[in-house]
Amino acid sequence: MATAIPGLVRGRGIDPDPLLAAAGLDRVEIEDPDNRVAIGRLGRLFGLCQQATRCEHFGLLVGRGAGPSALGAIGCLAQHSPTVGDALDTLVRHFHHHDRGAAPSLRFRGDVAMLGYAVFVPEVEAVDQLADSVIAAACNLLRAICGPGWQPGEVLLERRVPADPTPFRQFFGAGVRFNQESAAIVFPAHWLSRPIAGADLVLRRILERRVAELETEAPQSLSDRLRARLRGTLLREKCSIEDISHHVDLHPRTLRRRLQEENTTYSALVDEVRFEIARQLLSVTSLTAGEIASALDYGDSAAFTRAFKRWSGLAPSAWRLAEAPR
Repeated sequence: MATAIPGLVRGRGIDPDPLLAAAGLDRVEIEDPDNRVAIGRLGRLFGLCQQATRCEHFGLLVGRGAGPSALGAIGCLAQHSPTVGDALDTLVRHFHHHDRGAAPSLRFRGDVAMLGYAVFVPEVEAVDQLADSVIAAACNLLRAICGPGWQPGEVLLERRVPADPTPFRQFFGAGVRFNQESAAIVFPAHWLSRPIAGADLVLRRILERRVAELETEAPQSLSDRLRARLRGTLLREKCSIEDISHHVDLHPRTLRRRLQEENTTYSALVDEVRFEIARQLLSVTSLTAGEIASALDYGDSAAFTRAFKRWSGLAPSAWRLAEAPR
């Protein structure tokens, strides 16, 4: 999706090359959708571009022009799946080949599905802009594979209310809710069983082989697999080591041993991901410490404040003040 950034910036009368250089990137790196760009550098680029253009919805602009091909082989594989549900399962299972620092998720609440996105590595800039871009691109993907009858029921955005929310409402065409605990597209789950018109299953088999090659070339670490899973489940849910072991098809004892080989523990990962969720919500939303404590399943705001001070050395309110844009 970053391919569109130079043109968007230039369209506002700004030279994109200094911004790319300041983020440690160049045009060649972002032109190939199959080229994995470190999310830290990508977040830096989004932040610099948002500041330079003074456009609160810069991430939305990047994502709204992105079709399935913007995700490279993964997007094409999703587009040529038998059903919408298969496509989203493909996206969730293989997204790490496109981005190693964030993950989509597919969850259910009654008869609705929620396709979400979250950054799980620490201290990434402009996570709100990144999420806006991916949610917009995901909306385009769903429109492409579901057909013209599909519309989101709601769009949840993990960001403060912009001064002008009109661009968001015009693009998504649904109830857009800001200051949410996580970013997601909410839609009726019955769409998941819908066959995808024009899906080429022969091409899909070719793409599956390519994705299998990507897995062999650069497998995802167990720690990152767990971080991705935890980022989507720690909000308002308990996630024991037994639960997470089932998800990654490992016995809890084996999981502990494998994590030890990666110089970490399950409890350390849970703490790390909780801290990152808290930082993101303090940084890009207006949620109170009490609301964040509830989202992270703390008994009360005092328990959350103690944990946050242990992680950062500051109370949540002091951290938010220190990190506020100058």
